[in-house]
Amino acid sequence: MSGSACSDMKATESKVEKMPSVGVEAMDKEHEECAEAIAVLKETGSPYHLMKLKDVIEEHFNHEEKLFKETGFDDGGKFSKTKSHCTDHRKILAEIGQLFNNLNTKSSGGEVKVPLEVVKLIEERLVKHTGLYDSQYSSHMQEHFKKAKAE
Repeated sequence: MSGSACSDMKATESKVEKMPSVGVEAMDKEHEECAEAIAVLKETGSPYHLMKLKDVIEEHFNHEEKLFKETGFDDGGKFSKTKSHCTDHRKILAEIGQLFNNLNTKSSGGEVKVPLEVVKLIEERLVKHTGLYDSQYSSHMQEHFKKAKAE
Protein backbone atom coordinates (compact mmCIF):
# COMPACT_ATOMS: atom_id res chain seq x y z
CA MET A 1 0.00 0.00 0.00
CA SER A 2 1.17 3.50 -0.71
CA GLY A 3 1.64 5.98 2.11
CA SER A 4 -1.51 7.89 1.18
CA ALA A 5 -3.61 4.71 1.03
CA CYS A 6 -2.45 3.81 4.53
CA SER A 7 -3.23 7.27 5.86
CA ASP A 8 -6.65 7.20 4.13
CA MET A 9 -7.38 3.89 5.83
CA LYS A 10 -6.27 5.25 9.22
CA ALA A 11 -8.42 8.38 8.76
CA THR A 12 -11.44 6.18 7.97
CA GLU A 13 -10.83 4.01 11.05
CA SER A 14 -10.54 6.99 13.38
CA LYS A 15 -13.51 8.83 11.88
CA VAL A 16 -16.25 9.14 14.48
CA GLU A 17 -19.91 8.75 13.68
CA LYS A 18 -21.77 12.03 14.23
CA MET A 19 -23.98 12.05 17.29
CA PRO A 20 -27.53 13.14 16.43
CA SER A 21 -28.30 16.70 17.54
CA VAL A 22 -30.95 17.08 20.22
CA GLY A 23 -31.18 20.84 19.74
CA VAL A 24 -30.10 21.57 23.31
CA GLU A 25 -26.79 23.42 23.19
CA ALA A 26 -25.27 21.99 26.37
CA MET A 27 -26.22 18.41 25.46
CA ASP A 28 -25.03 18.73 21.86
CA LYS A 29 -21.70 20.12 23.13
CA GLU A 30 -21.32 17.19 25.52
CA HIS A 31 -22.19 14.74 22.76
CA GLU A 32 -19.34 16.28 20.77
CA GLU A 33 -17.03 15.80 23.77
CA CYS A 34 -18.03 12.13 23.83
CA ALA A 35 -17.28 11.89 20.10
CA GLU A 36 -13.87 13.51 20.65
CA ALA A 37 -13.07 11.01 23.42
CA ILE A 38 -14.07 8.17 21.08
CA ALA A 39 -11.74 9.56 18.39
CA VAL A 40 -8.84 9.64 20.86
CA LEU A 41 -9.58 6.05 21.89
CA LYS A 42 -9.68 4.97 18.24
CA GLU A 43 -6.30 6.61 17.72
CA THR A 44 -4.57 5.20 20.79
CA GLY A 45 -6.38 1.98 21.65
CA SER A 46 -5.28 2.72 25.20
CA PRO A 47 -7.19 1.26 28.18
CA TYR A 48 -6.45 4.59 29.89
CA HIS A 49 -8.41 6.39 27.16
CA LEU A 50 -11.21 3.82 27.46
CA MET A 51 -11.61 4.87 31.10
CA LYS A 52 -11.31 8.56 30.15
CA LEU A 53 -14.15 7.97 27.67
CA LYS A 54 -16.19 6.34 30.43
CA ASP A 55 -15.55 9.39 32.64
CA VAL A 56 -16.67 11.82 29.90
CA ILE A 57 -19.80 9.76 29.26
CA GLU A 58 -20.60 9.47 32.96
CA GLU A 59 -20.21 13.21 33.46
CA HIS A 60 -22.55 13.81 30.52
CA PHE A 61 -25.13 11.33 31.85
CA ASN A 62 -25.06 12.97 35.29
CA HIS A 63 -25.61 16.41 33.77
CA GLU A 64 -28.41 15.11 31.55
CA GLU A 65 -30.17 13.50 34.52
CA LYS A 66 -29.81 16.74 36.49
CA LEU A 67 -31.47 18.60 33.61
CA PHE A 68 -34.36 16.11 33.65
CA LYS A 69 -35.12 17.20 37.21
CA GLU A 70 -34.50 20.90 36.62
CA THR A 71 -36.74 21.05 33.54
CA GLY A 72 -39.45 18.73 34.86
CA PHE A 73 -38.90 16.12 32.18
CA ASP A 74 -40.52 12.99 33.53
CA ASP A 75 -43.84 11.48 32.73
CA GLY A 76 -43.69 9.49 35.97
CA GLY A 77 -45.37 6.19 36.61
CA LYS A 78 -44.29 2.65 35.98
CA PHE A 79 -43.15 3.36 32.41
CA SER A 80 -41.34 6.61 33.03
CA LYS A 81 -39.27 7.94 30.12
CA THR A 82 -36.57 9.08 32.49
CA LYS A 83 -36.48 5.78 34.36
CA SER A 84 -35.77 3.77 31.20
CA HIS A 85 -33.42 6.48 29.95
CA CYS A 86 -31.40 6.49 33.18
CA THR A 87 -31.42 2.69 33.27
CA ASP A 88 -29.82 2.73 29.83
CA HIS A 89 -27.19 5.15 31.14
CA ARG A 90 -26.28 2.66 33.88
CA LYS A 91 -26.18 -0.20 31.34
CA ILE A 92 -23.81 1.68 29.03
CA LEU A 93 -21.44 2.52 31.88
CA ALA A 94 -21.54 -1.08 33.13
CA GLU A 95 -20.83 -2.37 29.60
CA ILE A 96 -17.78 -0.11 29.30
CA GLY A 97 -16.60 -1.19 32.76
CA GLN A 98 -16.98 -4.83 31.77
CA LEU A 99 -15.03 -4.26 28.54
CA PHE A 100 -12.25 -2.68 30.58
CA ASN A 101 -12.23 -5.61 33.02
CA ASN A 102 -12.13 -8.09 30.13
CA LEU A 103 -9.08 -6.32 28.71
CA ASN A 104 -7.27 -6.58 32.02
CA THR A 105 -8.04 -10.27 32.48
CA LYS A 106 -6.82 -11.08 28.95
CA SER A 107 -3.53 -9.29 29.51
CA SER A 108 -0.50 -11.54 29.68
CA GLY A 109 1.89 -8.87 30.82
CA GLY A 110 2.24 -7.28 27.39
CA GLU A 111 0.79 -4.04 26.14
CA VAL A 112 -3.01 -4.19 26.15
CA LYS A 113 -4.90 -2.44 23.37
CA VAL A 114 -8.62 -1.79 23.04
CA PRO A 115 -9.61 -3.43 19.74
CA LEU A 116 -11.09 -1.05 17.17
CA GLU A 117 -14.17 -3.30 16.96
CA VAL A 118 -14.79 -2.71 20.67
CA VAL A 119 -14.50 1.06 20.25
CA LYS A 120 -16.93 0.92 17.33
CA LEU A 121 -19.41 -1.04 19.47
CA ILE A 122 -19.28 1.66 22.16
CA GLU A 123 -19.67 4.35 19.52
CA GLU A 124 -22.67 2.60 17.94
CA ARG A 125 -24.22 2.12 21.38
CA LEU A 126 -23.94 5.84 22.17
CA VAL A 127 -25.31 6.93 18.79
CA LYS A 128 -28.22 4.51 19.20
CA HIS A 129 -28.87 5.77 22.75
CA THR A 130 -28.84 9.39 21.59
CA GLY A 131 -31.26 8.70 18.75
CA LEU A 132 -33.59 6.52 20.78
CA TYR A 133 -33.60 8.18 24.21
CA ASP A 134 -32.18 11.70 23.97
CA SER A 135 -34.55 12.59 21.13
CA GLN A 136 -37.42 12.10 23.61
CA TYR A 137 -36.41 15.11 25.72
CA SER A 138 -35.36 17.32 22.84
CA SER A 139 -38.53 19.37 22.29
CA HIS A 140 -39.30 19.53 26.03
CA MET A 141 -35.89 20.97 26.93
CA GLN A 142 -35.80 23.28 23.92
CA GLU A 143 -39.13 24.75 25.02
CA HIS A 144 -37.98 25.00 28.65
CA PHE A 145 -34.81 26.90 27.75
CA LYS A 146 -36.66 29.13 25.28
CA LYS A 147 -39.10 30.16 28.05
CA ALA A 148 -36.24 30.67 30.52
CA LYS A 149 -34.47 33.04 28.09
CA ALA A 150 -37.68 35.00 27.53
CA GLU A 151 -38.15 35.61 31.25
